[in-house]
Amino acid sequence: MKTLNSWWPRFWAWLIDSIIIWLVTTVLFLDLSGPDFLRMSRLGIIALVYWTLLESDGRVSIGKKAMNIKLVKINGKKLTVADAAISAFGKAFLLPLDMIIGVLARPGKKQRLFNIASDTIAAEEK
Repeated sequence: MKTLNSWWPRFWAWLIDSIIIWLVTTVLFLDLSGPDFLRMSRLGIIALVYWTLLESDGRVSIGKKAMNIKLVKINGKKLTVADAAISAFGKAFLLPLDMIIGVLARPGKKQRLFNIASDTIAAEEK
């Protein structure tokens, strides 16, 4: 596996997954009335669970599968549920800050802040 050289495959994978998460949330919670904070919290929690479960233990999310990429540990060890949860938290709740801080902290490394925290990177799956 090699590190991605572009953010675009990750963006498209995120977009595919986000559409799936939104559809699942809409089906599970047909009544989407209520405060915006409550709706966004539900969406974030479902996104966190989705990415954590689908990206741990060698699995990939639907979006990453479509883009032929995978979340991996930098040191080559097996990705745990905790590693996937840390990485997913940034995507689910803090993506703009997660990206900006990660890019500023490690320019050119293609890691979000929560990828740095979980010692993970998105790589091309061969």
